[in-house]
Amino acid sequence: MGRLNLWVWVLGLMVLSVLMGIVGAVMAAEPGAATPAIPVSSAPDTSTLGYVKDASEDFRSLGASGHAVLFERPDGASFIESVQIFAARYGMPEPPQENFHLYVLNEKQQVLADVEFPYSFVERGNLRWYVLNTPSVEVPKQFYVALAFNPHQTKGIYLGLDKSVAQSHSFTGLPGAGYSKVTETFDWMVRVTLVAAPSGKFGVRRLADWKPPQAAADPFAGCIEIAFSSDVTENKQSYGGSGPAIKFTISDGTPSTVPSKLYVIKGFRFYGSRYGSGYEPNTTMIKAALQDAQGKIIWQESFPYALLSYKAKWVDLVPSQPIPLAGQAVAPLTFSLNPEAHQTKGVYFHYLKNPPKSHSLAGTVEMGFKEVADREWLIRVYLAAVN
Repeated sequence: MGRLNLWVWVLGLMVLSVLMGIVGAVMAAEPGAATPAIPVSSAPDTSTLGYVKDASEDFRSLGASGHAVLFERPDGASFIESVQIFAARYGMPEPPQENFHLYVLNEKQQVLADVEFPYSFVERGNLRWYVLNTPSVEVPKQFYVALAFNPHQTKGIYLGLDKSVAQSHSFTGLPGAGYSKVTETFDWMVRVTLVAAPSGKFGVRRLADWKPPQAAADPFAGCIEIAFSSDVTENKQSYGGSGPAIKFTISDGTPSTVPSKLYVIKGFRFYGSRYGSGYEPNTTMIKAALQDAQGKIIWQESFPYALLSYKAKWVDLVPSQPIPLAGQAVAPLTFSLNPEAHQTKGVYFHYLKNPPKSHSLAGTVEMGFKEVADREWLIRVYLAAVN
């Protein structure tokens, strides 16, 4: 073989080798071709973490709940700069005029950051990756990235899930209500990019500046409590178009030795939880009212659904001003709640079964009330004496 032909042959092998390498690289980068280990990618002082492959045909929308993934950051990269989600919007062509929430949580599931993004950011159609740029949020060694889309029958966001993972790092839930590990082996398709030095493009949130939530002070400390049931719940119910009520008198809670004192109502407490989705809990209201023996409204006020969570708990309703009760010492009063419930939103009110004597009612201010003898609603009234 001549020297020229030899060089041509060698050059041909080199070109073929390069071409094979390029083809191999393209195949390896095809969506879903591999399950990357943590970190997915790494540059100097930057890491992108994730458990999932690049694409999946599996997805899910969670009504009355949300998605979360537990991560462990590498040393030297402690500030979140962005989160990537594999998602698609569904529902009406026009996106709803509302935001969804991205939460960064510490290892105790406490909120370090709550970042909102417009629904319109995620398009309808096929699932694809979206980059959600965040403030520079400093995180501890273990942290969660969580999402809440508040979906409904006519709007929502599907989040992809990868069933090929060896073990799950994923959870469902919402802040305040808590998060539970999923029972199946999959991970939500969420990735997170961290850096060593915060960019500060959208602000910086350092752990040193974060303060844990303080336990709320009891607004009814020192008050006289009127209660007709124990703290134990035995069942719950939601009424479409109406709600629970209790009938009481001031003498049910005040000492008989001081009948001449004047009292005010400082507030009410009930045990319940909200349900449904597709509504804004900060602007969706529960109507509360107090009526005298003749049905005249003494007081009426509305309170946001946001006071409740999807897990049952005691909920305090504090009027904007104490409710004066001069002249009402003997006459029965009726306190009622109306969440204006329907199929997609409402409140479960808890009760004690078959009390010896019931003080409970059901109905509305407009339509009136009927006695319900088989239960005692877990509702409290709190009085304070006026000097």
